[in-house]
Order: sequence, then C-alpha cells, then structure tokens
Amino acid sequence: MAPTTNTRDAELDAAQDAPARVQSRNYFGQMTIDWDNYVLKKGEKRRLWNEQTDSEDDKRLIITFNLYPLPGSPSTTPIKKEVIASSREFDKFVRPSLAKLGVRLSALKDAYCQIALVPDGGTYLKKNEDGTTEPAPSTALTFAGVYPTLEAAQEAAAKLFKRDGNAAGAPTGAPTTPTPAPTAVSDDAAHQALEALWKVSGEKQEAFMATLGSLAPFKHLTLDSPEVKRVTGTF
Repeated sequence: MAPTTNTRDAELDAAQDAPARVQSRNYFGQMTIDWDNYVLKKGEKRRLWNEQTDSEDDKRLIITFNLYPLPGSPSTTPIKKEVIASSREFDKFVRPSLAKLGVRLSALKDAYCQIALVPDGGTYLKKNEDGTTEPAPSTALTFAGVYPTLEAAQEAAAKLFKRDGNAAGAPTGAPTTPTPAPTAVSDDAAHQALEALWKVSGEKQEAFMATLGSLAPFKHLTLDSPEVKRVTGTF
C-alpha cells in the first residue's frame, strides 16, 4: 500500500513504525559492593581464580552491586547487578557515569545512591509466566547520584518521582515481585546485610525491625536476637 500523503495520517503511521521506547528505570537506596576474581571460560561454570594454578590472563574481576531500597519504598527487595570489570557495560556505562559524578568505586561502599538501569542496545530472552520466551530490551547499570545522608537521598527521590508524576514516590519500574524465599547465607554475609539494612533504616529500631519483618531471610529475628543486638549495639 502506498504511503499516505495526508499529514495527520502520516503522523499516525509514523507512530506505528517508530521503534519501541524503553525508558530508564531509577532506583534509590544504600549500596553495598562485593568483588572477587573469577575464571570465565565458554562452556565452563565460572569459578574463583586461583593465583597458584591459574594464569593472570584468565583473571576477571566481577563486581556485585546490591542496592537496598530506602525506608518506605514500595519494594524491599534489593536490586543486584553483577558487572565484569572492563566489560562493555562497565566501560560504556558504569565507568563514565561514575566519572561524571567524580566518584571512585571504593566510595560507593554503604553510600546512598541513585542508580538508573538504561537501555544498552541489546536484547535478552525474557521468560513469561506461561513458560514461553520473547526478546526484550536489556539494560545496563549507571550511577545518577551519590548522597551524603539518608535524608538527602530521600529528598532527591521525592523530587524525581514528583517530577515524573508519581506522587506516591514509587520508583519508576520498581520491582513488585514478592520477596524470594529464604536461602542459606553465611554468618558473615548475614551480618553485612544486617549492617546495611540498619544504616538504610537510619539506625532507628522501629524502621529497622519493620524492614527485617518484610524480608524472608530475617523476618524471624527480634530485638533480642544476638544478630540484631550485634548490629544495633544494644548488648
């Protein structure tokens, strides 16, 4: 069929032909970082790099970013992103966004941050509830802000979501899936998570316990639990 010459009809047809628009998703919270060196070889399960048996050429640093939502956020599920240092995502998205803020990676530990998951031009196979899969735009991690205090992060979040027409303050694209079932974690990992949640809660017992009660791995804890006392300093 020949293209229409009617201006308004042409505008309508152009909307049909336009590529799908994928918006960035913004999140605020407190960041924890973990990192280690791995061996990544095609067709093999990744494993920790061993300086005694593995070569330097096989060493790949993987950084794990965990963003714990601010108190009062609709979701209490942390956002986890693993990024290989020197990968395309790191070089094209993570590194430039940190450089723009003038922030070093080491300064992100326990910092209050705003991150944005932005379209990276790629796709992945999204699994639907019925078991089928379909191509979906993939996203990359960027840093949009680092704040000195919890209050500063909350103020920035309120301004952004109010500007975007979200009066309730719910992060755009915030995950709404239920908290996953509890998994076994080491004592050190649990303590680090509790420390991060204590700081995210503004070191206030009421907010802290409310957060723990919403997280399956910690909902069994009380103020009298040794793990909680160790973090809050209430021995």
